[in-house]
Amino acid sequence: MSAHDEDGGRRRRTLAKVSLSLVSATMAEASTYSLDAVKTRRLQFHRSPGGAGGRGVIRVAAELVRDGGV
Repeated sequence: MSAHDEDGGRRRRTLAKVSLSLVSATMAEASTYSLDAVKTRRLQFHRSPGGAGGRGVIRVAAELVRDGGV
């Protein structure tokens, strides 16, 4: 095996690791951001004067999607 072949293999492994890290971080951020948005909105409803504190997580998530989009 030549030095050029070894360098190409290392580059492919590095590119694969970076790509997988990018996909993993994107998925984690998308799920975490969504959960945090629902949690924050639910707390706002609960703490607001006259607010309906009994709103469930699913209802709040549905309202976020309906009113603000995803």
